[in-house]
Order: sequence, then structure tokens, then C-alpha cells
Amino acid sequence: MDDDMEDEIIYELFTAHAHIIWRYLGVTTAGLAEMIIPGPGETFKTKLLQPWPFMFFMFLILVASVVLQSSSNIVRRFMVKAHYALGLDNVGSGGFKSLGDLNLVTTLGNDNVSWDFHEGIAGIYGMQGRRGNMEDRYRVIQDVDVGDKKMSFFGVFDGHGGQYTAEFVKDHLFNNVIEKIKQLRTQEPCEKTKSSKTNGTARKTSLVSDKSTNGIKKELIGKSGEPEKSSTKDEEADSNKSSQVPSTPKEEDEALSGSGVENIPSETDADVSPMKKDDSYCSVGLKKRNSIVNNGNSNGNKEKKEETCVDDTYIDINKNVNYTKLLTDQIIAIDNQVVEECKIRTDMSGTTAVIAVLDGELLIIGNVGDSRAVMGDTKGSTIPLSFDHKPNQLKERRRIKEAGGFITFTGVWRVAGILATSRAFGDFPLKEPRKLVTAEPDVLTFSLRDHKAHFVILATDGLWDVLTNEEAVAYVREHIHEPDYGAKSLVLHAYYRGSQDNITVAILNIEKLGL
Repeated sequence: MDDDMEDEIIYELFTAHAHIIWRYLGVTTAGLAEMIIPGPGETFKTKLLQPWPFMFFMFLILVASVVLQSSSNIVRRFMVKAHYALGLDNVGSGGFKSLGDLNLVTTLGNDNVSWDFHEGIAGIYGMQGRRGNMEDRYRVIQDVDVGDKKMSFFGVFDGHGGQYTAEFVKDHLFNNVIEKIKQLRTQEPCEKTKSSKTNGTARKTSLVSDKSTNGIKKELIGKSGEPEKSSTKDEEADSNKSSQVPSTPKEEDEALSGSGVENIPSETDADVSPMKKDDSYCSVGLKKRNSIVNNGNSNGNKEKKEETCVDDTYIDINKNVNYTKLLTDQIIAIDNQVVEECKIRTDMSGTTAVIAVLDGELLIIGNVGDSRAVMGDTKGSTIPLSFDHKPNQLKERRRIKEAGGFITFTGVWRVAGILATSRAFGDFPLKEPRKLVTAEPDVLTFSLRDHKAHFVILATDGLWDVLTNEEAVAYVREHIHEPDYGAKSLVLHAYYRGSQDNITVAILNIEKLGL
């Protein structure tokens, strides 16, 4: 265990003991003098050797030893707050940063992991901060070709209990999503093969529309009988003509026209008249037409008609991707993989994730856990793009309870007294045998043009523990001119405010897209 982590534990012990002693003093103030001051005929030694005074005295010694051990941390915390109160928290600003060998403002040293990235529309900065290990990760893939267009992918991953899960998700999630989108965009959503006719001429299936007082009645002909007779000679002639098999396509069209018979479009007709947009992800029109098959011909053979639809649940004929289903399925698939890997390795780590996908003017946000995405628009407003998954939320608490789990409060609400977020990748002990934690994401889609987006912030909870959405957006507005669009300044701003966690911030400067 390194010095930073040991110092952190000592400080937490001191805080806990201080709370206990102040509560004890508050309860026993009335009898404190009587317990400590010797009475008539008593010496201080005999008074001290009595049970209650002795226990109280030992307790004071214990707290005093903790105070002495953690004095450097206490002084540092005090000076950090004083430094912030004096307005000396900006990057590059002056001020007292050390007192002798004691670093007053930051514990960052050569062994403290940090990363800095700025390219294209993305500026990212992350740092280990006051934690013993750096478990945050990030991933950026800009302007990747996915078939007939280019897309960009951004993600911030907040690991806990180790680094393995965050590293695994970083390396695999976007790669899998990109391959799936390429597959969808480079193939036709629905491919049909021409009908094959064997052993004679196949009779074309048709629908007869019979108007009655109750509405329009449809029935199949050419299967088990003649249609109802018409009341007039002309209608009877038309009916007789339609019951015969036309010898040519021209005769077939003439037979079906004006007779109350609805002709089903052929393959050529279907190509000319595509599905409506209302049928985006289910191909209702094609399934309905394909469900009507021919059951009779001159030799008793059926017309064979095949249709191949390529992932019509993910993409429509206009090649619009259903990102909600796509990202949800890919995230759950990655979670299943990492859980199996962690079980083999006996690795109990996990990670939250907040990802952003840019498809033209569309911004798709996927969130698992308590990392968060926020947008600042050109009108000065703050727009939340995701919502944290916390165990004490009604929906999350109900799901955990139905799975046979419970939540407890130990400073923060935790699943089974362990995890402070209710959704995450990995964490296999909380997923088997009972699925107390899930990786199912919330996926929301936004129009950057309609929202007049200026920039987007993706950040781990190390930032949101000490800053509100509005504070973070306001701070970025003042530093958007910096090379990384204010990412480093925002991270250090959160650190000086006292954040105890790893902090990673990604800022997407949407204004540079020129939408």
C-alpha cells in the first residue's frame, strides 16, 4: 500500500473517531467534571483507575495518536480549502503550494498517473488524484468509416475494485459497435430472391374484396371455391374472367382490373413502392404480403418464395440505425464477456461508463452507472444528457429488492453494503447467482442542431461529487478557448474543491462541427 492510500485511511479513521468523541462529549458534558475531577479523599491516580474515567482517558489517547499521524493530511485539507477560498484554484495561478516539505495543495507527484488528450473536437484530461490507483479509462475514435458515412465515438470509464474491467470495456466495446454498424450499413436491409416456378404455371394469389353492409370482406380465391356471384351480368362476366388463369401478364392485368380484385405487387412493384417509415424496425408490410402464399396450381406444387431480411430490428430500409437497441445489445454482450473473464481470473472489478456516439447531427448517449453527460448550448442553458444510477432511486431499489438483494447506507447508499452504483460492467459477485447489479444502459438520442449545442461534457463521478451540472458547464464556458477546451482546468478545479476520487473529463466542442 502506497503512502497516499495509507494517509487517506488514517484521515478517514480520524474523522470517524472525531465524530464518535464529539457525540460522547455531547452526551456526557453534565457529568464530565465529576468523572475527571477527584472527589473528597480521592487522588487523581485513584480517580483515573476507575473504569469509566480510565476508558475515557484511553479513548482520548487513541484519538490524539490518530491526529498526530494524520496531521499532514489535516493541514493539507485545510490549506486546500483556504487556497480555493482565496481564488487561487485556476490553472497557472499563483499562491502558496508548499510549506517546507509539506505539499499543501496537491498530492500529485511523479508517480501519480494522468493523461492529456486533445485532437479534433475532443479534449480529455484525467488524473489519479487522491486515490491510491488510477482506475479511470477513456477511448476516442473520430471520423471512422462505417460504410456510407463517418462516425465518431467517445467514452469515459470509471473503474472500481481494480482496472481490468475498465480496460476490457475500453478495448472491446467501440470495436464491436463499429463492426456491427459497418455490417448494417454495407448490406441491404431486405434482399428478396425471385420466385421459382416448377412443374407448370403457378397461379397468382389474389384477394377478393366483397363489399357488404358490414364493410369490406376479403377472401382468398383459387384455393377452395368460386367467389360469390354478382347480381348483374357484367359483374358475373368479370367474376368468371377473374376465376380463370390468365395466359399472359397483359391478360392477367386486364382480368384483375375493375373486378374488385386487389392485385398483390410483384417484386418489381415492391421495389418501386418501399415500406413506409412507420415500419422502420419491423417490416410489417413485407411480412403481411409474404404471409399470403399460393396453395394450389395445376400440378399441386407450391410457389416457392424466399425473403432474406438483414437485421431489420436494427436498421430500416432508409439505413436509419436503431441505436437504442444496438447499443443496449452490444453493452450487455460485452458485460457477459467481461463477467466470464473475471470469473476465470477471480477478478471482482467493475466499471461504469458514459459514451457518446456522433452520427451527423445526431448525438447518442449511453450511460451505465454514475458517470454523467451534460450539454451546454449556445443560449447559456445546461441540458442533462444522462441520469445517474444510484441504489436509492425508487426504480433501482425496487429492481434490487425483486432480485433478492438489499441496500444500506454507509455514508452513501450501497448495493448489499458494497457498491455505490446500481449498474455497472463486471462486479460478477453481485450478478451471480442473483443479479443485484445490471449493465443495462439508458440510451438517449439528441439533435445537436435542434438543441443548438455548444459543447458536451462526459465525466466520471470524481467531478460530479463536488460540482453540479450548472457549475461544470459555467466553468467550461470560461475555458473553452484552451487547447483541450478546458478539460484540464475543470479536473483541477474539481480536485481543489476536495474531490477524493479519480477524475476524468472529456469535452466535445460541438461548435467545431459547423452544424
